[in-house]
Amino acid sequence: MDVVLLGQCLLTFLMSVVIFFSLTTAGGSANLAHNFLKVKVLESIDNILDKVPYEIEIMSTYKILSESITNVPIDFTAGDMFSINKTLILTTAGAMVTYGVLMFQF
Repeated sequence: MDVVLLGQCLLTFLMSVVIFFSLTTAGGSANLAHNFLKVKVLESIDNILDKVPYEIEIMSTYKILSESITNVPIDFTAGDMFSINKTLILTTAGAMVTYGVLMFQF
């Protein structure tokens, strides 16, 4: 019975690690994609402003849009408690290794 329990614990641990790493890397790549899209939108706005005749209403609308895009922070968070990015992987992996060593010592 102990072997079955150990196997279930090991399987649960491995599945948790796989899910955690996949979610964290997805959050990190989503941040990169959002930054890329943000740059492309700002470039498109600049191109539109260069080609459109200088009408104040159109220029002000695009300027407001570009300022609002520029000032928006880009972070995927878990309930606004912490950001989901690649540094989270290293922090969590370090804590898991530390506590794993402590658990195996006793």
